[in-house]
Order: sequence, then structure tokens, then C-alpha cells
Amino acid sequence: MSTDCELSSNGKVFKKYLGTDSEFTIPDGVKTIGTEAFKNCATLKSIVIPDGVKTIGWGAFYGCKSLKSIELPDSVNEIRTVAFCGCSALTSIAVPRRVKTIWEKAFYGCSSLKSIILPESLKVIGASAFYGCSSLTSIVVPDSVRKIAERAFDRCSSLTSVFIPKRVKKIGLGAFGGCPSLKSFEVDENNRNYRSDDGVLFSKDGKTLVKVPGGASLETFFVSNEIKKIRRDAFYACRSLQSIDVAEDNLNYRSIDGVLFSKDGKELVEFPEGMKIERFPVAEDVKLASFGACPSLEFVDVAENNPRYRSVDGVLFSKNEKSLIKFPGGMKKESFVVPESVEEIADEAFADCSSLTSIIIPGTVNGIGWEAFRSCSSLESVVVQEGVESIGPLAFADCPALKSVVLPKSVEFFGGCAFWDEDGECVELEFVGEGVFYGCEALTIRAPKGSPAERYARECGLDFEPVE
Repeated sequence: MSTDCELSSNGKVFKKYLGTDSEFTIPDGVKTIGTEAFKNCATLKSIVIPDGVKTIGWGAFYGCKSLKSIELPDSVNEIRTVAFCGCSALTSIAVPRRVKTIWEKAFYGCSSLKSIILPESLKVIGASAFYGCSSLTSIVVPDSVRKIAERAFDRCSSLTSVFIPKRVKKIGLGAFGGCPSLKSFEVDENNRNYRSDDGVLFSKDGKTLVKVPGGASLETFFVSNEIKKIRRDAFYACRSLQSIDVAEDNLNYRSIDGVLFSKDGKELVEFPEGMKIERFPVAEDVKLASFGACPSLEFVDVAENNPRYRSVDGVLFSKNEKSLIKFPGGMKKESFVVPESVEEIADEAFADCSSLTSIIIPGTVNGIGWEAFRSCSSLESVVVQEGVESIGPLAFADCPALKSVVLPKSVEFFGGCAFWDEDGECVELEFVGEGVFYGCEALTIRAPKGSPAERYARECGLDFEPVE
């Protein structure tokens, strides 16, 4: 028996790789590559998996950043959650013909992956399955696929085209979000749930606008009177979009100076990413304001009598200042201290803020929202003070300049993602938010020794430095 690996007593489960070689062959007789069997094996470049292996387990090759070559035998019928997550050197993968589901985040962050072959047996592409596969230019979705789950191809920044086959019944939110090169959607004319009009994805009846491709060269989009519903990710990553116009007789929406509102004008539905505007006024009767990325916006004004919002030096807060809602993407401040009145930093609150280099978050803040600081391209330093308990999924994703994050003992939840256990039951795990610092290659986590933050850094293969 090989001494550089640990097997189950019957030899059917490969439990742990103990070696440091760049190449390895799984022993014959193995049926399952177990949970985290090769996790963070930095030296592993190539692996041979023999015929007979059926299951690639949870996180089996998680964080194998040097792994370039792997061939999955036809016997494999299951690729589980985060199986190849973070294999950033992997260039191609052919999913075997018996696989019916690619589980959540299976190939998450495989940034060198250029070629994916999916089998005709496949029915479900799981949530964030190919998130961040930034080298992928095209994907052929097999006719057998019924569901493309939430964020399945999010952040596939080189993806240019997608064909939706006839059996797809559901496309989850953000499935093709963050795809700024995506020019158009094509849909099989026999699909009963979706259709494409001029490359834009709609429901079959045309009443729901599902997704405008991020790379479409549209400066203005027209919402016809036929459209009754606009999905909240419909305009995500549409960087060229400067204005949204609406038919006067549309019963659900209206346009005010190129910004999309509900018909009564009380809900700001979509602020076009490419709009060239430095200041934006939130009127007295606006009840809900939703800002995505807004790289030109420098200042948000709020009517003094608005009962829900207020502006403090151009930053949008809830009226009681307990929630920081939007730090404008074009604001020129390089450093910012979150006020101690704040208890919540909202989802995407600082997303795409290109000037921000440092941030201090006080202990009065209970939680940092989903993608709160996503794509802050100049952000170098983050200090989180004692009292903060949770950091949301992808909170600091795609911050390439981020070098130092200081975390207190009080932070216990990183990402808060729901995963599936070995029996297929949905469970909530404390340390599974590997996407919190996705794409932060130069990062060092600084936290007290023995803290949850240290465990998180070790689990995710991040550099760690103990502090008092």
C-alpha cells in the first residue's frame, strides 16, 4: 500500500494525500475521492484517476493552485460541492457522461479554464458552478440540461455567447451576471420557457425581461409596454448602458431622466451603470433606492423630508443612519471611516469604488453584506474592529490590490453559504465562505492567534499573520 496516502480500511475511499509530488496516480480499487482529500496541495500539477472511481468528493481538490491536468474516467457519476474550487491553473475539463448534476461551486475560481465539455446526461448546473472562470470564452449547454442555477457562470468575464437549449426550465439569478464580454443570448426556438429577442433573454411570453447581455453595445434600452417584470439582475454588468427608456403606456415602470423607476416613481429599480452623472437626487417620496455599480456617480442627494433615507457628505444611509446603503462608485475619497452609528453595511454598498484605498469598520457594525466591497480595484487596507460578527459572501471579491485585512476575534461567520452534506441534506456551515476574498492574490489576513479568522485563513490557504 502507498505510504503517501490514507485509504479507508476497505480501500474504497481515498481519504487523504500525504505526499508532496507534482504527479500522482490514485490506487486501483478506489471508488470515492473523499472530502478535502487533496485540499491545498500546492505542489500537485497532474493526477491520474483510474476507471472505477465514481465520486469526486466535497472539496476533493480544493485550492490545488498548480493542478493543470486531470482526466476524469467515464465511471465518475458525481462531482460534489467545491470539488475543484480554486484550481486556478486547470485549463480544461471533460465532465464524464454519467454525471447528472454539477454541484455548487464545483469549478469555482478556475480562472485558467478555457475548455469545458459537458455531457448529454447533465441535468443541473449548480449554483456558482463555474463562477470566476475568467478564461472561458464559450460554453455548449447540452440539450439534457433543465436548470442553470444562481450565479452558475457569474464572473466569466471572457464569455462571449451562450446558447440555451430547449429543455432548460429555470435560469437562476445572476447565472450570467458579471459577464461584460457576453454579446448575446441564443435560445432554441422549441424552448417553452425562454426566448431571445435581438440577443436579449426574455421569458417565452415576453412579459419578463430576464437578462440583457453585459457586452451588448447598447447605450439605451427600451422597456416596451409588453414587459411586466424586470428581474433584478437584468442589467447587471451592462457597462455601456447610459439610459433606460420606458413606453408611456407600460403599467409597471417609468423612466425619469434615463433612470428606471416603478410606475408610481417610489422605487428606484435600476441606475444604469454607464450613466454619465456626478450627482443624483433621491426624491422625497422614494421608498426604495437600489444602486448597482455606478462608476461616474460621486454624490447622492436626498430630499430632507424623505422618511427612509438621508445623505451624509454624499453617502446614502437609512434615515436613522444604522444602515450604510451606497458609497457612490465615483466618489474621490481614498480613505473612509464608517460612522459608529452604522449597524449594517448593505449588499454592494461600496462595490466598484475605484478610488477607495483604505476602510475602517467599527465594532458597532454587526454584519458586512454580500459583495459589499466587490471590485474595489484600489483597496489596499481593511481594518475591522472588535464587535463585527459576520462578513457576507464575496464581500471583498475581486479586490486585486488588497494586501492587508485586520480581523478581530468577534468575526465568526465568513460567507454564510449554504452547502450540501454527504447525504444530500442542506446544511449551514460556519467556515465555508471561501469567496469572501476571491481574487485577492496579495492578501495577508491579520488576526489574533487562535481566532476564527486564523482558522478561516488556514482553511482557505490564505497568508496569515498573528496580531495582539
